[in-house]
Amino acid sequence: QVEVDSLLWVYFSARRDDSLAVTNRDLVAEANRLGGRVGFQPTSKWLQNWKTRHNLVPCAAQRKVSHTMDDIRQRLQKLHEFIFLSRLRRKYVAILNFDEIPWSVAGKMSGGGTLEIRGT
Repeated sequence: QVEVDSLLWVYFSARRDDSLAVTNRDLVAEANRLGGRVGFQPTSKWLQNWKTRHNLVPCAAQRKVSHTMDDIRQRLQKLHEFIFLSRLRRKYVAILNFDEIPWSVAGKMSGGGTLEIRGT
């Protein structure tokens, strides 16, 4: 049980250090994989206690920003051209979640939920 706890923390820390989201489903799958190696079957209560011990709370996940300002300008230009040309051709395109498009162009659009250490 202690080994699974420690190895699950290593897994969680490595994924978060790489700015990858870690969901409850990810933790359950990894805990089951690790537990199978040592004959331990982690329960949902064990996982909840594990998250509490490590002070983890849910938060919104964000992608790492990997675009330069020039890349962002080019992507915005392409988006504007797409919208403009679509209107010229009378092919109105439904753009959903338009409020998030500027963030996604910059690489910051939410990618769902993750767990994070409380206070970070």
